[in-house]
This record gives sequence, structure tokens and C-alpha cells, in this order.
Amino acid sequence: MRRFTLTMAVVLLAVAGYSQQPSATGQSLSEVQKAQYVKQLGLKPTSLTLPKQAATNRLASQLRKAAQGTPITEQPEGTLYKNLYTYAKGFTSMWGMIYEDQVDGATKDLVVAADGTCYIKNPISFMATDSWIKGKKTVGDTIAVELPQAIYVMDNGDGNTVNYFAYKMKYEQIDGENQYVVDDASQTVKFVWRNDSLVKADNTSLIGMGNPNGVWNGLGDLEMSATVCPFTNEAPSANATVNKYVVSYHPSSSSTHQRIMSAAFDGDNVFIKGLDTSLPDAWIKGKRDGNQIVFPGAQFLGLDTVRSNYKFCIPGVERWNDEEYYSELVSLPNATFTYDEATQSFTTKDGFVTNYGYRAFQESFSVIGQPAFNLWNEIVAAPQNPRIIQYSPATTSTGYLIFAADNYNVEGAFMDPDKTFYNIYFDDELVTFAPDQYVGLTEEMTDVPINFDETTHYDIQTYGNQHRLNIYDIGFERIGVQVIYKDGDKRLTSDIVYYPESTGIDNGITSNNAAKHVYYVDLSGRKVAQPAHGMYIKTMKMDDGSVKSVKVIVK
Repeated sequence: MRRFTLTMAVVLLAVAGYSQQPSATGQSLSEVQKAQYVKQLGLKPTSLTLPKQAATNRLASQLRKAAQGTPITEQPEGTLYKNLYTYAKGFTSMWGMIYEDQVDGATKDLVVAADGTCYIKNPISFMATDSWIKGKKTVGDTIAVELPQAIYVMDNGDGNTVNYFAYKMKYEQIDGENQYVVDDASQTVKFVWRNDSLVKADNTSLIGMGNPNGVWNGLGDLEMSATVCPFTNEAPSANATVNKYVVSYHPSSSSTHQRIMSAAFDGDNVFIKGLDTSLPDAWIKGKRDGNQIVFPGAQFLGLDTVRSNYKFCIPGVERWNDEEYYSELVSLPNATFTYDEATQSFTTKDGFVTNYGYRAFQESFSVIGQPAFNLWNEIVAAPQNPRIIQYSPATTSTGYLIFAADNYNVEGAFMDPDKTFYNIYFDDELVTFAPDQYVGLTEEMTDVPINFDETTHYDIQTYGNQHRLNIYDIGFERIGVQVIYKDGDKRLTSDIVYYPESTGIDNGITSNNAAKHVYYVDLSGRKVAQPAHGMYIKTMKMDDGSVKSVKVIVK
């Protein structure tokens, strides 16, 4: 989902070089900052207002009865058309305001059963609910869907849940306010499935998301088309010469990063692999002419399966708008590099933006500004010692550790990130991160890849050479970090760098003893007598008077 992540996700703390997203829980933005953020996302303000609860009186009894049940979350039986490339226009909401928006490259699945029953996954293109709505083939290629249908169950954090439904909605003026409300005359929405394309037939009605009383939450599709993905990612031929490069670039105007990428020279064609870290095997293609290499237009990278969204690489730069005082992305027709035959290096004042879809820059994008490609010569040596920047121990709330790990080893040579990892120590004990505590993980992890990002709950994050981890355990006196470089059977390590260097952190138990009293606190800081579904901090008061807190998930 796109806009939903802005309002609901737990976002990293703005400390030591980490830039906080505007939607971070508990943070407020000025009206100027909100306006700048809206411009960066390409949203258009509207005169629409969110309906008030009084509008629930409009919902007829038969619709109230229909607005029950649970979402279809299991894939139904039938012929599956998976990951249809979706483009939609409609609305999204932030800060109580409704904006015109578009989503490009999102995925939508369709199942067509033998009896003509059809199922559409993610019916609201602006939020991936991972649920299906059910329809039926009628005349010709038309699919009729009768709404409302349950599409999402949200845990509101206090042990209760709120069900959301897809409704057919219509525009009305109510008490002088422009609103979309449940269409009490008809709840039939029609689609056309033809030539591998699924199209919403009526662009005036809205498939909107609302609560059981029919109150719209500001998300919905006016126009929608989804098709079997027509794009492919072109790779160099088997005869191409492929080399690894150390690439220095600017992800923002105030920072410089370095990564290893591959470049392939295939006749006059030049390919680059690794521009986008979520699709590390995707290539883009350019043409060499003398001392210039030109990469044209938006190029398809592939499907980001984590975000269920197709990605493109677009020539572009980030520029500061002096008149309106905000940073804006500007697309370019080409990215043109200067090529040095002697060193096989190539540089540009242009850059790239990896982006979801190709029609407009979306909420999540990565800037590769002014990249400089230089041949990489691997020299195997031990990593340099990491530097601990900040540590806040866990008490009754989550702690965190921020540290920096240089990309260069003790010989001054750039290290391959695919071979570089780090370990965390509590006192002298090596830490293994487990999914029952770090719930964004799918398996236990001891050696953490140097570029690893956990983007579900933001427990483990990387930004350039800085790393941030949430800490839930107590009962140790110091915390340590070590960097590892794995080269075949060799395991080369830095020293373990501790904070504090000796002792002095007194934040928990120092011996094994039984829990005398246990209580739970939800993520809003409220004590809960009996935890239900959701995430909690479990605090145990031990026999010796010490306290230990860990994060738990109740399913």
C-alpha cells in the first residue's frame, strides 16, 4: 500500500543523520511543511471533506446488514491472472484533508472461476488490503460486483478492531460541503475484462473505503485499469564484458553514499545493474558514442515483491526550488555520462531516480544523484572498527543503538557489501535476532548483512554507513558491535567496540531470577490487564527487585 504507510507505520527516530518522515507517530508538522510535502508527492488539494458521523443515518438497513462479515483473504479457486500492472486515479487522505492522487505500477490479481465468478484482489488501489472482492460475469466481458464487501480489519491498538468495507459512493453536497457518500440507489460496480485488461467501467462513481456505518475514510478509486504487465527488463548478452564498479552518488543534496554496481559493455550498448537495492539484478541500457554514454527515458526494472509494485529507473535530479523553498524531483529525457577510455570510468552531472511506476514520482523513490563509476579492485582485509554514535537503553520503553561502519577496510579498499555483516553483543554474549521479538524478520539472524533494512516495523535500519537497531532487552552492562567480512572460508573481523568501554550502564537484571509481577503496556503507553491481538511491551518485575522488558506479539 502507498498512502496507508504514511499514516500508520512506525517510523524511525530522527537521530544522528536519520531523516524523519513527516508522518512519524507523535510528531506534528507545520502547515508550510505539509504543503511542501504535498507538492513533493504530486498531490492535488480538493474541496472535498470527510463525512461526519451524522452521515451514517443515510445508510439504509439493507446496506447496514450487508456491511458485515470478514474479508476474503485466501486466494479463490479459478484461473489466476497475477500481478496485473495497475494504474488508478482517485483520492487519498492525510491530516484530515483529501487529495487527488494517482497510483502507477501497483499490482492487482484477478481470479476467474469456471462458473463465471470473478475475484479482484486489492480493490482499493491506494491501499493494498491483501483481500478480494467477489463479482460475477454478466453480459459479454462485463463483471458485476455487488458492494459493500469487507476488505480490511484494522487493529486500533487497544485490543479492539475496526472493519472496513468497499462501497460504491457518489458525489453530493451536504450542508454546503463536498463529499462522497454511499450510493443508496445502487451498489453495483462494473468492470470489463477483455484482452488481458481489467478496466473499471464507470469513472464517475467511486469505489471508496468506509467503516460499517458507511463513513468514507478518504481512500478510493475513480478510474482504474489493470493489465498483464507489458514490460520486460533487458539484460546484456552472454558475450558482454561485465565488471564491478564502486559507485559514489548523492541520495540527497547533503549526503554521499557508495555502493558496488555492475556495468556490462556489449558492443555499443552499455548496461548498469544494481541501481535499485530492492531489485539488485535489474539492468538499465544505454548507448555509447565515443566518450559519451547516454541512458534514455524511463526503463522498467521489475516487480518489488515486498511492496507489490513495479519499479522504473528514470533519468532525473533533485533540485532546490528557491521560490517555494522545497526540494523537488525533476525528470530528464536522458542521463548523459562522460566516459574515460583509459580508466573505463564514467561520470555524470545528471542522475537517476528509481520509482514506483513511470508516469509520476511516487511517495517512495530513491535518488542516485551525480553517480561516478570507478572500477573496483577487491583487496581482502579486516574491516575497520565501527563507531557507536548513540545508545539509549531499554527501560519501560524501547531502546535503540545507532552506529557507523565504514565501507573501507583497514587497507583502505572498498568492501563488497554482499560479503560484509555485523554482530551485536550484550556484554560478551553474541545476539541472535529472532522473529518473536523482531517481528519484521522471517527467520533468526545473527550475522546481519551490512545493508539490511527491516521495513515492516523499522526495528533494523540502514542509511548509508549508519545503522539503527531497536533494543528491547535489558540485564546487560554494555553493548558491543563488530563488523565481519566473509571471503570464502575466511572470516575477517574488526574489534568488538563497546559502549561504554568499561561498565556503567545499569539498566536491568544481572542475575537469573524468577518474575514476581508481570504487566503489559501497549504502543500508546497504556497499561493493559489482558493483552489481545497486537504488539505490547511485556515488563517483568523480578524477585530481586530488578525489571526486564521485552516486546511481544499476541496473535
